[in-house]
Amino acid sequence: ADDHTQPVGYEGWYVLSVCGGAAQPGYVATVTSPDIIGPCTLEFWYTMYGLDLDMSVYLLQGGQKTQVWHREDINDDFWQYANVPLSPPLQESYQLVFESVKGTDFLCSVAFDDVKLAPAPLLKCDFENTG
Repeated sequence: ADDHTQPVGYEGWYVLSVCGGAAQPGYVATVTSPDIIGPCTLEFWYTMYGLDLDMSVYLLQGGQKTQVWHREDINDDFWQYANVPLSPPLQESYQLVFESVKGTDFLCSVAFDDVKLAPAPLLKCDFENTG
């Protein structure tokens, strides 16, 4: 995949998890956000290429992971848009965990790009610096 916001052939940055190499089926790759406070809307672009893949986003709060978004078995190398309302159960900080699970296909990849958090309508969304 090329970067979502750059024209084809130009370099850019995005997060990519590939299935080749020593990773066995069931291998889990994760990226965890800094602390977030308050309801927000998560927006991002993703692509999943290959068979037998899973990608999820979890809300992690107080040691509990709650799945807020999930896709599986999308064999399409084109960027797709996701919009996820986030309403944490407690008024405490939480984190987002992006997770991909490798399937049995040796030639596969999962990527995400242009992650944005927008305030929920009429509500405040703050980010804490966790140092």
